[in-house]
Amino acid sequence: MNRYFDLHCDTPTTLYRTRTPWKNAVTHVSPQSMSVFDQAVQCFAIFLDDTRPKQDFSYLCRVYNFFFSTLNQPNLTALFTVEGGGAAMDPELQNLDRLANMGLRMFGLVWNGENPLATGAVQNQSTGLTSLGKTCVRKLEQLRILPDVSHLSDRGFRDLAAQTHGPIVASHSNARALWNHPRNLTDDQAREIILRKGLIGLNFYPRFLGDTPGIEDILRHADHFLDLGAENCLALGGDWDGIDTLPREITGPESIPILKEKMRDRYGDTLTEKILYQNAAMRFNPGGYLWHCT
Repeated sequence: MNRYFDLHCDTPTTLYRTRTPWKNAVTHVSPQSMSVFDQAVQCFAIFLDDTRPKQDFSYLCRVYNFFFSTLNQPNLTALFTVEGGGAAMDPELQNLDRLANMGLRMFGLVWNGENPLATGAVQNQSTGLTSLGKTCVRKLEQLRILPDVSHLSDRGFRDLAAQTHGPIVASHSNARALWNHPRNLTDDQAREIILRKGLIGLNFYPRFLGDTPGIEDILRHADHFLDLGAENCLALGGDWDGIDTLPREITGPESIPILKEKMRDRYGDTLTEKILYQNAAMRFNPGGYLWHCT
């Protein structure tokens, strides 16, 4: 069976901007690109730009209602996630309870700015979680919502790790040891995620991969994480519809079969299936409380 699991795309926000329903989508993630899989699970992030004050909880709800009400595809299971979620939080974190009731599965505290919970990695690596941010990550653990550290500052990562005991996810980040960008993970961060049995999603954005990258560069980052012990933690986090360029040989999720063949030649069938589906499926339980698009 041709199965696929991806930890991050910005498709809901992209479609909301033009009020384009799912059936008419020509985005990276679309009915056509998902049709190449027998079974696909996609984490659909609602993205909040925390450099724009008007993108708040009410905005998040408008995107959620528009996107998920139009989503309908039998082979696709959709997971509701949030990126830059601090922009939608109130001082009592009641909105976090509301998001949990809406089916939220993964929560990124910050994007590239600052918000009531945290500071983004490209903004300031030395500023950590706020007091409310620390309370938030403890509550996420109680609610069994996975924390996403892909945009979090280095200090914020340490703060989050100190406040929690469960799995940590970097939904769309690569290896800083191979490409020195603040959005990529240090080896120590990757080891912490591996230790906690979390997930690392390989990001396809060329700026996080290397100079003029292609599939081979994606595999180089995979090799590095595997050398650190990520066999049971490595996954895909394409950053679809959140990036303006793609690596050579990649046009969207429809190119994953090409990547799969190269992975099979390099890693064999078992490890390839883990990276493309099983590792993420083990953390998110696709048979559980997901939004099934039927």
